[in-house]
Amino acid sequence: MQKIIFIYIMLIFSILIVTQISSAQLISYPASCYGDTETTNFEAFKACDRDSSTFWESGVGGFPHWLIVNFTSNYTFDGFSIFSNGPTHIDFQIPNGIGGWNTVQGFDTSCSGSNVIYTNFNLTTPSNLTNQIRLYATTGCVTFWDLRETLFSFAPIQSTPFQVPATISVIGWLLGLIALALFIFGAWKFPLSIFVSGLVTIFLGLQLFSETHSIIISSFVWLLGIFVILFGIWRVKGDLD
Repeated sequence: MQKIIFIYIMLIFSILIVTQISSAQLISYPASCYGDTETTNFEAFKACDRDSSTFWESGVGGFPHWLIVNFTSNYTFDGFSIFSNGPTHIDFQIPNGIGGWNTVQGFDTSCSGSNVIYTNFNLTTPSNLTNQIRLYATTGCVTFWDLRETLFSFAPIQSTPFQVPATISVIGWLLGLIALALFIFGAWKFPLSIFVSGLVTIFLGLQLFSETHSIIISSFVWLLGIFVILFGIWRVKGDLD
């Protein structure tokens, strides 16, 4: 039994650590976005729907135009790519904490006349941790902004003692710790807690999938949760017998 508890603890912490590392190597997909204006059938959310056949088109009132992008977790961004046409200058901004925006870096770009080519922008200095950014286009060669899709990359997190990694939310870590506590308590005294630990592990897999978009990591966590649930049922059945 002690070996099983030790293996389970190592698995949970390995999942969280590996998820942190792998997340820092993934492209961060937006969860939602909205713009200053939009036209019929070309709504702002289409700039973040992972479908390059749809796009956002702002109103034609002239620049500036902007797009606010939301994420499920905090990231330290180091660049972004867009299918876009219209702007000739774009500021990469993050919230300043008092209702406004701070510009991390500005980028000059040419008006390509096409919104079907990715343009990459690299930050010389990664942004602070944030789960929301704004692309603020101040000037353009036309009066509107066509934006087909947005992608963002983020820098690896610099580990510091006792700091929750930014690539995993506090909810993810809490679910992992709760699952561990329930498993240990169940193995020690109350076997039904092992079953509950398995359910919490399933929810941990869902949380990690929403944050990392990695089906491999999430599937492994779900299989672990199913194994723990079956193990809990076996322990409860053994006590009843």
